[in-house]
Amino acid sequence: MPRKTTNKSKGTNRTLDDLSPTKFEEFCFDLLGALGYVNVQWRKGTGHNSSPSDGGRDIECDLPRELPGGRQELEHWIVECKHGKTAIPKERLAGFLAAAMSLRPDRALIIASSFLSTAAHDWLAEWKRENRPPFQLDTWERKDLERAVSTRPLLLRKYGLAGAFPVLEIMHPAHIRYLTLPAPNSLDYLFAILDAIEPVERSGFLSSTQFHVVNPRFSDPPPGYKGTLGDLMVDTCSYEVFKRRCYELARHTSELFVVKSVVNDTLQYLLHLGNVAAMETFDLRYKDTLSFLRKRMAACKDDRKELEDAIHHMERMQAEAPASLKAGYRRYVAFCERVVSRLSEERIEANFPLSVRRMMRDIE
Repeated sequence: MPRKTTNKSKGTNRTLDDLSPTKFEEFCFDLLGALGYVNVQWRKGTGHNSSPSDGGRDIECDLPRELPGGRQELEHWIVECKHGKTAIPKERLAGFLAAAMSLRPDRALIIASSFLSTAAHDWLAEWKRENRPPFQLDTWERKDLERAVSTRPLLLRKYGLAGAFPVLEIMHPAHIRYLTLPAPNSLDYLFAILDAIEPVERSGFLSSTQFHVVNPRFSDPPPGYKGTLGDLMVDTCSYEVFKRRCYELARHTSELFVVKSVVNDTLQYLLHLGNVAAMETFDLRYKDTLSFLRKRMAACKDDRKELEDAIHHMERMQAEAPASLKAGYRRYVAFCERVVSRLSEERIEANFPLSVRRMMRDIE
């Protein structure tokens, strides 16, 4: 079974939340350098958490761009680092945008250690429409930072963030083993396992992957259509069709590739639906969205029905989220134990042609 996250492990696994605002700026400075930015300057004017002398931006840097003919140009960026454990409000962004309008860089970047509030995202979109800035405006949030730093272990270790990915604590050992030592499986073997699983449970495992493989067509909705996407589906997306499509794909590419694609896609989808390690983040996003909708409701005089429905829907999702994530995690664990853990048991010699067996022996 996956390891359970304990209070002790929470104390030892630091995240971006544990960095001070100054340390977060330093982290962003190092990350930009690791990503290939040059002439990186940290405009830290004081030793305090706030830097009144930074001129409205925390970091300046250049990004090399290749031009036709082998020439290179430098794209000038200014960067603002916003640290916080909750959603960053729009009020914390106005000063940077005013400085950007004055400095006129090629790009202006806002890096948030958490995420921007829904109101902040909407305000930024409106600000760009109204001001038509002479630069590109980008935002990096927690998910973007985690993706960027995940392949930079030296940076993670420098800031004590090697344990900054709680999802690693809940991953099933069979999943980790499959990622590091994927079994060379045949489609016959995979479907022998899947065929033996009760159809309702199997559908819970494969619903997303079946859709990706079958790639069904949809009819155009008529004007005013309020039905479901499923009602517009032209092609059948059943397990039988999915199975037949996998064998068809295997005639055009490696059978091993088809199996690994199916298994990895299913694991990714199920872990996303059951990521109980992100429960706190989900709750913060629900609260932020509800706060935004309620403010809109308070200011709205007409057409309140749509906002009321949106609020009720979001409140229901927030209330159901803990149980939904736990149910999703149970499904993920069941797939790992009923399917993934059995994939290493297949004997290559019994199921693959001679050419494949030779290739696998060479790899080993």
